Amino acid sequence: MSHIYSMLVSGPDDVPGALAYVAYKRMQNEWRVQFHTTHSREPDVHEETSFAQIQMLSANIESLKERGGLMATEFVQEILNEKMAALAIRVSQSELAQQFSALNTNILSNLQQIQTQLGEKKTIGGWMKDIGTAFVSSLALVAIVGSILTGYVGLAKLTASTEKAVGIQTIPNPAFREPVSTPTVPQQ
Repeated sequence: MSHIYSMLVSGPDDVPGALAYVAYKRMQNEWRVQFHTTHSREPDVHEETSFAQIQMLSANIESLKERGGLMATEFVQEILNEKMAALAIRVSQSELAQQFSALNTNILSNLQQIQTQLGEKKTIGGWMKDIGTAFVSSLALVAIVGSILTGYVGLAKLTASTEKAVGIQTIPNPAFREPVSTPTVPQQ
């Protein structure tokens, strides 16, 4: 047993060699179970020695070393994948935290501006400013509507004087002529 261990493991830091020895021990246990199933008994010392000698052939030792190296590579890859996944989660959480912090700062700044504007509106000066703005807007609206009406009346006069100067007579609407008869009130 120690002879096969020394053939597979080169030193205390040889992880692939140690995993190769684990693979050998697993094969040995499977062989024992299969032997017991087939022969209905445990293998004797000579049969155990024969198994060990077959496993100590150079091709089998190389195969076990390759299997140990593959197991070590898979183990390292799995550990790296787990570490990378955990790191990716931490990085994404950190980025989210930074974005939430920036968003929170932006919201607080906007709320402060709104509160400042509302505070200005609550003072007498703020109310007077709003009333003055409404008054000026109303005067401007009256002036615009008045200008439109004045312009329309002026346009109508211009059109009438142009028609008169050119000699175009407008035909009066018969509905607006003098009534043909006047209604009389019945006497009592």
